Amino acid sequence: MMMPPNYENESAFLMKRKQSQGTTTGGFMFASAAKTDDDDDDDDYDEEEEEESSAKENNVFHTEVRTLYDPNNSGVFGFQSSEEFKEKVLETRDVWVVQFIAPGCQPCKDMAPAFSRAALSLESVNIKFGAIDIAGNEDLGRSMQISRVPAIVGFGGKKTWNPYRKIAQKLSNEYRGDALTARALREFAVKNLPDDEVARIDSVDELKNVVSDEMPTLVYVTDKSETPFMLKSLAWNHKNRIRVVELTYDSSTDDLLPTPVLPGLEAHEDEEDAVKLVLYKDADLTKKPTLFDGESMSKDEVFAFAEKHLGPEVGELEVEVLRKKKDDGEDKSGDEKKKGEEEEENNDDFSLFIEKKPKNFEQDVIEKKEAVVVMFTKRTDECGHKVNEAIDAFAKLQFQAELYEYVVNRDGEDILKAIKLAETQTLSKFPNKDECFSLMYYPFGENKEDEESYPFEVSEDHPVNDGNLKAWMYENTADVVLRITQDNLDQYLATDPFTPKCVLFSQKDETPGMYKTLAANFKD
Repeated sequence: MMMPPNYENESAFLMKRKQSQGTTTGGFMFASAAKTDDDDDDDDYDEEEEEESSAKENNVFHTEVRTLYDPNNSGVFGFQSSEEFKEKVLETRDVWVVQFIAPGCQPCKDMAPAFSRAALSLESVNIKFGAIDIAGNEDLGRSMQISRVPAIVGFGGKKTWNPYRKIAQKLSNEYRGDALTARALREFAVKNLPDDEVARIDSVDELKNVVSDEMPTLVYVTDKSETPFMLKSLAWNHKNRIRVVELTYDSSTDDLLPTPVLPGLEAHEDEEDAVKLVLYKDADLTKKPTLFDGESMSKDEVFAFAEKHLGPEVGELEVEVLRKKKDDGEDKSGDEKKKGEEEEENNDDFSLFIEKKPKNFEQDVIEKKEAVVVMFTKRTDECGHKVNEAIDAFAKLQFQAELYEYVVNRDGEDILKAIKLAETQTLSKFPNKDECFSLMYYPFGENKEDEESYPFEVSEDHPVNDGNLKAWMYENTADVVLRITQDNLDQYLATDPFTPKCVLFSQKDETPGMYKTLAANFKD
């Protein structure tokens, strides 16, 4: 975002424009229904009054969270400093939902009962709720980019590795919903659970690949497309003590008994008698598994059943770090993974493109809202240098679209799928004997099957470089930027005040391409 040269950030600029309908704290603007004493005539303002006011605000900081949330029965932890927040939230495996508040914020008080109910309802699955007053913690507010209060922000249990800054950090996820009910907050909270800890399989035969002697395996049979949050939480909170597996099946078939029969069990005669939850203690699938003994599939009863059969206790687990890696990384041994991660941390030539498997193309590209650039490649000695040169040309475009690579000559069963996929998407222009790669751009869209995709035409006069790639992407990105003038800026900013806005001040007649891609990818 570009701002006038004399202002460091949007908040400062807007305050200079006297958009003072909210409560301002530490250079940030916050929407608030309460009028503060700072709104009074400030003709008698002096430094002594500022110090006195600051002391009062710091005192409010120490008491405001405790006023809203009783530490004994609210289910909400009150952070007393930004250091405590960082230690408990950013440096642990715990999944957190944190409410950022400020003194005199009436909406913060109004939503406190719903926030507490959501916290208490998820205590049993170990999703933690907290609250922190950013008065006195302006540095935290700035680093978390808090632009209003109350702000509800979720933090998953894993860190993400940034190969360019060479750091690993937890990513934040701000709640953008309109509803501030306990149910809405619960639904938001569970979305922050890691979603890659539960193994999903679609046939009984695959059980032999996931059941082992290392730890007990909980198997849940379901016809649902989404993993229940209780399973995600169970797998995460008891990692290395129990393996959680979902066996999916299609209940819409004409089969009278569509639910699969698990190994070690007798066939059921009625769908109501089908077993949906069992536990295998070891890899011997000929043994009868332990059957779920609860009365209902509630989260409390499922947790109680699983926790009775956990494997031996393990030491405290370190915070895991997510890295961009190939989809076949799960086939590597633990030592190979660790070695690869260390190489990535020290590798300045970290690939900008993530290699994907062709069987997941629909999910990874077509069903994804965000813009995606796909590179179909041949990874051969002759093509390696050309492919890497093309990838390097995307260095300045890496954050304007997802970058995926599909290799058409990898060994294994995916090679035919990859070739067919490349032929279909490039209209049979790739693969051919002369070209080493082909580029396709899929702009932002709800369903890319209904949208046009755009190939990058490579020639001597049109090589793959930064300028040509920018022109290719920008020309094929819809312009959803609203153009306004200085005269109606105030009216625009006042409209829907709780929706974040990004304003570019420009003297150009046309919207810059980078700004078009930014608006398209974040228009929701």
